[in-house]
Amino acid sequence: MTQNTVNKWIKDYDKYGENSFERDKRGAKAYQNSALNKQQQNWLKKQLINKTPEQLKFPFALWTRGLVAELIFKKYGIKVDVSTAGEYLKSFGMTPKKPILKSYKQQPLVVKMWLDEEYPKVVKRA
Repeated sequence: MTQNTVNKWIKDYDKYGENSFERDKRGAKAYQNSALNKQQQNWLKKQLINKTPEQLKFPFALWTRGLVAELIFKKYGIKVDVSTAGEYLKSFGMTPKKPILKSYKQQPLVVKMWLDEEYPKVVKRA
């Protein structure tokens, strides 16, 4: 810490009082570093929720990051990378979910019995 810094703090305190200790907001403002502004993002979100790619004349039936990037380019002429399209999807809460691999018809007791009794016989025959 230098003497100049301390002098600036004292001068600011004399001028602004307690308010001189408030921190300024740093960093980019919301949507400042975004390819799309808030209004454009809202339009994009509505399209993804209410329309299928086929309705918008795309050849594929499901939304992908590539199709989202293509939709942005078609509507606004803004070229975004697929990773940016993925960030928009993530901010909209539209992330891929991990499938549940367990069958809802599975019978745990029957499976356990098969693993304990039948499977060892199969291994023995092999």
